[in-house]
Amino acid sequence: MQKIWMAMLATALIGCTTVPEEEPLTPEPIVEGAEPVAASEDPSAEPYDPSKDLKLITCGAHETLDLIDTPVADALLRLPENRRIVRPGDVVTQDYDTSRMNVFVDEAGTITKIECG
Repeated sequence: MQKIWMAMLATALIGCTTVPEEEPLTPEPIVEGAEPVAASEDPSAEPYDPSKDLKLITCGAHETLDLIDTPVADALLRLPENRRIVRPGDVVTQDYDTSRMNVFVDEAGTITKIECG
């Protein structure tokens, strides 16, 4: 019984402790005429080349990126058999299949994105 009271007392004391307040963050000063630079922009980085992106090569998506902005009905002959057409509002499984091509289309049926998975 004494152990129960000790546990209850310890729980009550833990609940009464206070957390020190953090100092508010101060915003960076705004410099007139300065353009914001994104953290990901690296002037020494090579331009993005989808033909070397392993996430696009595994299902052949790198060879079909030119189909973006075209109607999916016109592109079906160039898409592989192992494909999944994803329309707005579609529910898709979360399984990841590197050989499957995911083709995302908008309400009009135009391809907006192609990726593997």
